[in-house]
Amino acid sequence: MGKQTLLVSTALAALWAASFPAMAAETPDRADNYDEIVVTAQRRSERLQDVPLTVVSVNAESLQRAGVRSVADLGSVVSGFTNGATGSLSSPALRGVTSTNTLAGAENPIALYVDGIYQSTPLILNSEIPDVARIEVLKGPQGTLFGRNATGGAIQVFTKDPSFQPAMDIKLSLGYYTGDGGSRAAPQTRAQGFATMPLIADKVAVSVAGGYTYTPGYLTNDLNGKRVGETSRSNARAKLLLTPAEGTRVLLSAFYLRDAGGLQTTGAYKGLSAAAAYPGSVVPNRPWHTAYGLLPLEEVYTSLRQYGFSGRVEQDFDIGKVTALVGYTKTKVLNGKSDINFAASTAACYFTFACIYYDYPQHSRETSAELNFASRDFGILSFVAGLYYYNNKGGDTRQIQRLLAPLAPGVFPIVLGVDQFNFKAYAAYAEATVKPTDRLSLIGGVRVSSEPRSEVQPVPVFQAKKKTFKSITPRASIKYDVTDELNAYGTVSVGYRSGLPGLANTAFGQAPIKPEKLYSYEAGLKYANPTASANLSVFYYNYKNKQEQVTLGATTGVINVGKATIFGVDFDGRLRVSDNFSLNVAATYMPKAKYESFPVATGISTNRIPFDPSMPPFNCSPGGACGAFIPVVFDASGQRQLRSPKLTGSFTVAYENGPFDASATVAYSSKVIHIITEDITQKRYATINAQVGYKLSNAVRMSVYGRNLSNHKVINGALSSTAAFGALFGPPREVGVAVGYTY
Repeated sequence: MGKQTLLVSTALAALWAASFPAMAAETPDRADNYDEIVVTAQRRSERLQDVPLTVVSVNAESLQRAGVRSVADLGSVVSGFTNGATGSLSSPALRGVTSTNTLAGAENPIALYVDGIYQSTPLILNSEIPDVARIEVLKGPQGTLFGRNATGGAIQVFTKDPSFQPAMDIKLSLGYYTGDGGSRAAPQTRAQGFATMPLIADKVAVSVAGGYTYTPGYLTNDLNGKRVGETSRSNARAKLLLTPAEGTRVLLSAFYLRDAGGLQTTGAYKGLSAAAAYPGSVVPNRPWHTAYGLLPLEEVYTSLRQYGFSGRVEQDFDIGKVTALVGYTKTKVLNGKSDINFAASTAACYFTFACIYYDYPQHSRETSAELNFASRDFGILSFVAGLYYYNNKGGDTRQIQRLLAPLAPGVFPIVLGVDQFNFKAYAAYAEATVKPTDRLSLIGGVRVSSEPRSEVQPVPVFQAKKKTFKSITPRASIKYDVTDELNAYGTVSVGYRSGLPGLANTAFGQAPIKPEKLYSYEAGLKYANPTASANLSVFYYNYKNKQEQVTLGATTGVINVGKATIFGVDFDGRLRVSDNFSLNVAATYMPKAKYESFPVATGISTNRIPFDPSMPPFNCSPGGACGAFIPVVFDASGQRQLRSPKLTGSFTVAYENGPFDASATVAYSSKVIHIITEDITQKRYATINAQVGYKLSNAVRMSVYGRNLSNHKVINGALSSTAAFGALFGPPREVGVAVGYTY
């Protein structure tokens, strides 16, 4: 038995009796009952079992014990969720719905909301949020109530609100990357805190939260053998709660987030780098190894800063509740530089443009406002209606070979373009529920949207384009309560992702990109009683005008793919075997997820442009970058879609007895395809997260934990270009100790 197998087997045997409380946002009076889990998936508070959708709700305690530290980690507890990225831009997949678009203003088809405020920036998916109260994952298109860019679903993150009862929650941990399988041994420190108190009894309360994470890195620089990959993350949030009158609630919030880390620090996948053709280059080809020769390491780390404000006002009336939401978020990628040959290259490689040093700083400013009314029951009728406004304004600068400026002033860097965008969205929505009988519910809704979008490129030649995209996204559901514990439902819905004016697609004729629509058909059964729950659904997706990023030469762009379809089955279940022991299982099986028609797919082949010894230095025949990889155009019709594994799932065992608790979670995924040529794929794998805790008192809890105990080299992101093939691997095995104080 090998060392890794022995370690994993020992951990599972020791932690088989593990504690995993109900993965849910729970009601205070019946926190242990599975049939009382409350969610806001339909823009009102209601039991999860009454929602005719596939919804997963995970509370803060469950997230912590499952080792989930950011939205990108949700695959450990949410089946059908696959973490993915194109370079440093995160873009997760939910039931195979994802995006590869990295152009200016790119947004995910899985809409992310933090405290009800839409967040478009894909980079924040990797950032840690220290004060999470719960996360709700809504599977399937949410175009009616959540609107834009919710083609495949929505992720709602709810942070802790102030309380009129003083409370405090502090967690400190010291982790250690064990240094197996090619990674380096390295410590990791984390600190998180939350505190709340009243300022005026029953009228005004305040809360503050913050977190900090640091590691010197678990990567190896093959150029000198030293450890690299330093990462630091810090964040803070403050909230003010006011209840000036009965039925009135005002919540003001401000946050700051800084994320500086080696997201782009990766080696060439299987050594596939243009630098390999140039003598003297160092090309790393192992997971968790990297090399950068001409650049200081701080030049290739991504640095993100974000801050924002939001306000929420709720007013109860006899006829229902009115909610007003406003939000502002400012995001800057301060250091968007990368050496996309993923190797320590010689100057000659850069001069021939076989190796590419790429600058990509970005900035955006998002503002949003929403007015929502959720009615009480008027006999057999209830409804939700609202108005929504959103504006995202920002841009980026794209330039290459800046590191050659000292050698050829006035020539380098070469500015490929400056992109500026201004995207707006206006929408009105309404959804009504009619109950002809006590057991039958009929639900129908629609959202009407208008989205003016403009793009400007002042450099190298001034260009501007505008286009307004309009849509109608309906939803219809029927639900029948077979018994008080079992119901059946069917839902037809439409998801919508806005188009693009097309200016950023210079190499593709600047044709506008049509909006992406997904037609979803889902049927399911939901069962819940106080000690067990089981939810089963079958879904079929029909894509229209799916947007895919493609590569033409050294230029990327977006095109509309022909028809694409997805078919699958979703299941999750919870069982409290005894007062101390519980189980949780979730699985998503997708036997079909393919491009029905994708005749003009473009990508990068593993073939290189050859050297011609008869030509002068830095020149090639028949022309181009010596040693660079050759773009290809091919028919991808019938291929499986990117980030769409056939089977994903998780299994959790749990035990809690007095002061002692323990939990272990195994997450599995079958093969994941990361790029269209299928040259970078992740083989099937299973990761194991586990923890054991003991309460020293009612306030103090100590624990030991392990993440990725199987030490699998999991590819979370990929990038292919004429310069190289790069794969971004997730963290290696980490073990550690933690202490928490709760008041």
